[in-house]
Amino acid sequence: MDVETLIDRLTEIRKAEVVTVTGLKGKPEKETLLEQMEPELEKLYEALLAK
Repeated sequence: MDVETLIDRLTEIRKAEVVTVTGLKGKPEKETLLEQMEPELEKLYEALLAK
């Protein structure tokens, strides 16, 4: 895979952090969500996180 293709594939990864405030006391809850992606792209994402 060349660099241009790799960058194009990585732009398809969508990650969001959702912060939920449940009350006035305590910390807000933070949840990280990934959009569904093709298995090949998911493997690439996991491989990059492992390094």
